[in-house]
Amino acid sequence: MEVVIAHLAAHGGVASGVGLRALGVTPSQLTTLVRSGVLVRIRRDSFVGGEVWRSAAPWERLDLSARAVAASLCGPGKPHALSHHSSLAVRGIGSFGVDGRVHLVRTDGQRGRSDDVVKVHPPVPSEWATGTDPPSVEPALACLQVAGSFGVVAGLVSSDIALRQGATTMEGLHHAHREGSFGHGAPSVRTVLEHATGLSGSAGETRCRWIMLEAGLPIPELQAMICDDDGDLVGYVDFLLREAWTIVEFDGALKYGSAQDLMAEKWREDRLRALGYEVVRITWEDLAHPERVIAKIRAAMARGLARHTTSV
Repeated sequence: MEVVIAHLAAHGGVASGVGLRALGVTPSQLTTLVRSGVLVRIRRDSFVGGEVWRSAAPWERLDLSARAVAASLCGPGKPHALSHHSSLAVRGIGSFGVDGRVHLVRTDGQRGRSDDVVKVHPPVPSEWATGTDPPSVEPALACLQVAGSFGVVAGLVSSDIALRQGATTMEGLHHAHREGSFGHGAPSVRTVLEHATGLSGSAGETRCRWIMLEAGLPIPELQAMICDDDGDLVGYVDFLLREAWTIVEFDGALKYGSAQDLMAEKWREDRLRALGYEVVRITWEDLAHPERVIAKIRAAMARGLARHTTSV
């Protein structure tokens, strides 16, 4: 078992059946390792270390599953590359609204077979599959593949993250659109290209922005700089509806690493309110209820407009 644990540690917590057999692991030993929880079988020849799998968050499991399948199906002399959110997961690019399967394309022009664990899509030209380890399609194409398969919000979240991280550019996304084939998903892809931006600070901000756009609210300024009357910086805000004197902030828990962070944010918000802005906070829970998000923002806009109309 020690040699298996060492192998997992050296390969990011995943292993292929071929790799394990090369270590001298017999079929019966492999069965025992799975039954005892040392290994988790993702697919017939793809494995993840049990301890790593059990402690992984859902988004980390997307990465582990993709790497485990890639260990057996991708690589030198093999015709598969990771695609869609599987390609993004191994690059540390987040996703939302996708499934738990591992997505692949073939690079040899042939069709592949899907099952409950893997989904093999129509082939793409080999130049779109990079020589990364594991082989995976370029982030720009993968983001648009997500949009084509899972819809606008999913594609927009991944595109915004990829742009923010510098994994792709708007030019890269448009090039992928020209070169790719998206079939029935083409309208979603075009919408993502229209609205993608590297200014969204998180998946939550992207989802909040899309709710605002779908509701027909004014298009917000993103990461807008707010200064006081002396020209001193008060802060950057997630969304600014300038004409309505309304600021919308997505309240992700990661913003507050300590009590000091929380107090600093409260002081910042007090200064924004003192400047005459309405401040609305949207939470992860709110995002599950778009009507709640819209109602909160509309109410704040009404207060902001009323206050400044009255003051004039």
